[in-house]
Amino acid sequence: MIFVFLLSSIILVSASALIACTIEKEELHIQILITGVITYSQICLVGRFLSVTGILSSPFAWLLCDLLFLAITLRLLHHSLTWEKIKEKHFWKNLFFRFSATCNSLITKQKESPQYILILLGIILVLLLAALLVATLFIPQNADDFLTAYLPRVGYWMQSDSLGLFEASAYNSPQSSYPLNAQIPWLRSIVLSGGDLFLGMDQWISALLSGTAIYGLSKFFGGNNGTSFFLAGIWLLTPSIATQIGVSLTDLYVIFLFLVAILFG
Repeated sequence: MIFVFLLSSIILVSASALIACTIEKEELHIQILITGVITYSQICLVGRFLSVTGILSSPFAWLLCDLLFLAITLRLLHHSLTWEKIKEKHFWKNLFFRFSATCNSLITKQKESPQYILILLGIILVLLLAALLVATLFIPQNADDFLTAYLPRVGYWMQSDSLGLFEASAYNSPQSSYPLNAQIPWLRSIVLSGGDLFLGMDQWISALLSGTAIYGLSKFFGGNNGTSFFLAGIWLLTPSIATQIGVSLTDLYVIFLFLVAILFG
């Protein structure tokens, strides 16, 4: 079942990335943010559709919707699934080469302290994010809101095959799925993977996307690459942000969408 979740996620992100490359051809950070927005929107829209049809807890229904989304995307954008086409197209190729060029420029430049501060910051961020990713995947989630409100709501939706109102006390935040609800991606991961292994991934990914949005806002206001990366790194290292990256909550999901709305607006 984990394979089904990974396959479905790859299909979904690939289709979203193709659309993002069509909308924005130059700025990589904008492409990444558009990909994130489309991915989360698609999950919530599919969840809403499967709720109406009463097959919300069917993993094959989720996978079929992702395949259909990819097929429609390829048809509308006139892409084909050949390796040469994928290899030529921008997104992953640009991501690798721009990252490689940035690292090479930092290493080969004159030994100025700001450059090496950025390298040190990058190493710290990679180690922190890697450690929090491992913690997210292998340490059981035990946050109070997660156990008393979010997870029971997802369980209720799965049992009823509907994203209807979860009737609970005011403390447990009764909530329906519209407008977009941050627990729908959790429901998708449980249905597709058959377990709760990936429940913290949305918060972890939202942290990266929020950092990318900070980078984009800095670039928009005239910051260079180094300054923008530094601000994004400081954002991720802020205690209130860093402590939530490895926890299954929804705060960073909301922050990511808020920052993207400001940047795109």
